[in-house]
Amino acid sequence: MAKRPATIKLSPLCADLWIVIGKHHLPEEPVRSKGQATLLPDGKSTELLTTIRDISVSGIGLISPGGVSPGTRVRVDTHTHMAHGVVLSCQPEGDRFYIAIALDPGA
Repeated sequence: MAKRPATIKLSPLCADLWIVIGKHHLPEEPVRSKGQATLLPDGKSTELLTTIRDISVSGIGLISPGGVSPGTRVRVDTHTHMAHGVVLSCQPEGDRFYIAIALDPGA
């Protein structure tokens, strides 16, 4: 019998910002979201206050007032949960940046 992948449950915190808390499947494709998160690049002392744009089982997309170089390890803090990951891309969007982050599994 094939082993089933681990599952997680989502529950709304506010609006459509989700918290991973249990045993339902997250979609593979990013889900549009909103809410605030603090981003701290490794080796930096200045945090960036960001807006969550989308989230998936493996990553998170943030809108930030400042850019972060791809390959930079970061901490993402949603004020109720914290995760670590690495910046995959950082693209300008007007006067802000869209930062795509791959989250470390189990971190």
